[in-house]
Amino acid sequence: MAAKKGNGSSEDRIGPMPFDGVPESVLVRFTQSSSNGDEPEVTATADVSAEGEFGLSWLVASQERVWVVTPNGNDSPHISEWRTSDISKAEAKNHVGIGALEADIDGDHVELVRYSNTLQRQFNHVAKHLNSLAEDGRVAEISDTEIPRYCPKCGRLVSRKGGGICPACLDRRKILMRLTTYLKPHVGAAVYMVALTAGVAVMEMIPIYLTTKVLIDDLLKGGGVTTITLIPGLWTVNVESWGLGVFTWLAILISVIVCVRVTMVAFSVLQSRISVMLGLSVTRDLRSTVYQHLQRLSVSFHDKMRVGTLMSRVLTDVSRVNGFLVSGVPHMGVVLLRLIAIGALLFLMNPFLAACILIPIPLVIYFSRLFYRRMGGLFHRQAQRYSLMSATINDAMNGVRVVKAFGQEDRELEKFGGRNEDWYSAGLKAEQSFFTFYPFIGFLMTSGAFIVYYFGGLDVVAGTMTLGTLLAFVAYLIQFYQPVQWLSRINDWITRDLTAAERIFEVLDTAPEVADHPKALAVDKLEGTVRFENVAFGYDPLEPVLQNVDVEVKQGEMVGLVGRSGAGKSTLINLVCRFYDPQEGRITIDGTDLREIKLDEWHSRLGIVPQESFLFHGTISENIAYAHPEATREDVIRAARAANAHNFISRFPDGYDGVVGERGTRLSGGERQRIAIARAILHDPKVLILDEATSSVDTETEQRIQEALRNLVKDRTVFAIAHRLSTLKFANRLIVIDDGKVAEFGTHDELIEKQGIYYGLVAAQTEMSKITAVGG
Repeated sequence: MAAKKGNGSSEDRIGPMPFDGVPESVLVRFTQSSSNGDEPEVTATADVSAEGEFGLSWLVASQERVWVVTPNGNDSPHISEWRTSDISKAEAKNHVGIGALEADIDGDHVELVRYSNTLQRQFNHVAKHLNSLAEDGRVAEISDTEIPRYCPKCGRLVSRKGGGICPACLDRRKILMRLTTYLKPHVGAAVYMVALTAGVAVMEMIPIYLTTKVLIDDLLKGGGVTTITLIPGLWTVNVESWGLGVFTWLAILISVIVCVRVTMVAFSVLQSRISVMLGLSVTRDLRSTVYQHLQRLSVSFHDKMRVGTLMSRVLTDVSRVNGFLVSGVPHMGVVLLRLIAIGALLFLMNPFLAACILIPIPLVIYFSRLFYRRMGGLFHRQAQRYSLMSATINDAMNGVRVVKAFGQEDRELEKFGGRNEDWYSAGLKAEQSFFTFYPFIGFLMTSGAFIVYYFGGLDVVAGTMTLGTLLAFVAYLIQFYQPVQWLSRINDWITRDLTAAERIFEVLDTAPEVADHPKALAVDKLEGTVRFENVAFGYDPLEPVLQNVDVEVKQGEMVGLVGRSGAGKSTLINLVCRFYDPQEGRITIDGTDLREIKLDEWHSRLGIVPQESFLFHGTISENIAYAHPEATREDVIRAARAANAHNFISRFPDGYDGVVGERGTRLSGGERQRIAIARAILHDPKVLILDEATSSVDTETEQRIQEALRNLVKDRTVFAIAHRLSTLKFANRLIVIDDGKVAEFGTHDELIEKQGIYYGLVAAQTEMSKITAVGG
């Protein structure tokens, strides 16, 4: 789909699409058929025929005409034409399996084209353009964020958030480098730990050499000790003139070995203590980073994610990454150092035998790369199954009262059993595949020892190699294969841990949809006048919930939001709270766009009592003072009195120090609601939002809360949602929302006199009250 800009230039879609666009011959024919040279303003390609089968058709629109062109084999294409000015409404509708661009044209409802669901977003834009062309002769303004972006490598649709990175084309080397940055604050401890580990690795080589080569070839050969070879071929010491006997040299040798072993123990203790400290520090920092980012992500992100999934990212995935950073990365350096040192020593002792042990290495590398390419997907699937199982447990534990109330324990057990079985199947396949492969790799690597035994034995028999040298060579051969085996498994833990890292970075790379503007302002003073200017919004941009909302709420005014369920009342409140930003239009506070005010500043002036009051596990006093932890007990009591909560709080044995329980389960619904109201009152907001704030209280309590709220309205702007219309009797004005639009706006008396939607709601509720009264 393409649309011309006001300056006559053309802006094509971003990224590859299923089709290249409207043929040039169609565009030329459209222009030539016009008497005044009318040029195309909007073009689009559809991919489903009128019969519901695959087939191309093209839409071309200008200020005067709309064409739909359908190929007709070798004959001339079929052209349907309408006048643009006759369009009263165009809409892209999503049906089962396909979508359709429909329009009301000159009193008739017309289906213009059909298309597959992958083109839904594009034809939503086409509908906007057609409506704009029909209304004022100009194409609609489409923001850059609404235009889809596709990966230039694989063509997948990617999010613009986090730089628009395609997960399928993510470079794992970059992930590795990014992970190591978390070691930077602790680089001193990391270097110290690596140095100690390297020291231990080097000292492990000394006893082997002393107990084999030196002991057998130099001390126990008979005829006295004449020379001691410290480094084969490089450093041999003549000790014949020292006059020391074999027993003395044996005592010296054992003493050196004991000293080396004691030093190794000391180094190992220090290395372990530093490793523990480093591991916990990195885990703390990384987990804190992920949790802080989760707290700053927009409500829209949390609406889409399950709590159990996010907990798995913060707890399980961070622990895996920590193991990679603290145990994996430093150990990798030590392993490489040991491999080089032992390899060099083996070549010094016998170059031919050393070369023989390298023969299986290419096979090991080849089969390892082949296998771990498959293991990556298996481990990723296992992690996904674990996350789903964790989320299922979290849902069931949080909703345990609902589960038991409806007797659905067996259903939850069955659901968990399915998740647990899925995790078991994925884990079994991954682990069995790995442990089937690992012994095969081990056999390949140790096959070099067979060559050493054969050729080394021949050399000892021939007298070209000493027995001590062969024994030392075999001992070092085992030490050499240990790091080689570990390196063969490097893809294992890298794949596991980088999979966890990808899941973490998926969160960290998600940018908040609602964030501070680079030039956001700090507000010194707020009056509280809120204005909606042609606001449109939808949780799915293709399905708007609010449309063309244009209304002003004055400072200190209490406004009630009225309408049927799903009309858009809570959505309007979400926009005022700036949990979401409008996709069209703007919301201003005292004439300043809400998006130009710092989020923290705005939320510090905003108070809300949500429909479902959430209390944190803690005392009643802590919950009331949640927004102001520094508040005094007198301030808390004053807020509780204003919310008509003081009396029932005083009846608790511990009063304000009583614990409310998990999510406030020790309190009734009405008590939780009044605690939430007290919390908002203590916050002392300039704009107060009451979302069904009295829905869980009885009539007497509601009257007392209304008296308190009536005093609070002074110098505050109050938005109140209530299905019980009597709750809004003190509202200055009422906003009636119907089908996402402001249908009526005025006082209670004005709307009753109008006898519109509000009048119908009041009449229906009055009739319902009569029925309830008669029924008992």
